[in-house]
Amino acid sequence: IHASAPRIVAFLENHPAVKDVYWARHPASVANFDKIARSPEATGGMITFTLKKIGGLENFYDRLRLPKGPSFGMTTTLICPFMYLAHYDLVTTPAGLAELAASKLDPDLLRLCIGCEPVEEIIAALAEALA
Repeated sequence: IHASAPRIVAFLENHPAVKDVYWARHPASVANFDKIARSPEATGGMITFTLKKIGGLENFYDRLRLPKGPSFGMTTTLICPFMYLAHYDLVTTPAGLAELAASKLDPDLLRLCIGCEPVEEIIAALAEALA
């Protein structure tokens, strides 16, 4: 997972359909992560990202051949539209969407939990869905 995460982040950061990518080694969080990391090679297994509005979340999510759902320590890669899981009340009402916008939170934020599959398989699935 620690070896796969940077490769997946690099793929996402360089893909024209991806807007933002956040992870433990993101410049805005790496100093804090380093304080708690178990080793200098640690990367964490969680990546969150947002898409540019090309095709939108629904098209990407429906096409993606990765297991979907929240991750609670699984060894399998899982992805979920995090705001729909954690804040369904906000993403389904105009007032909620306004609250998210005021907080600069994208309602289509995706949470990708990296599993133990070969990294090439994970990247291939993402590439296919982002095409």
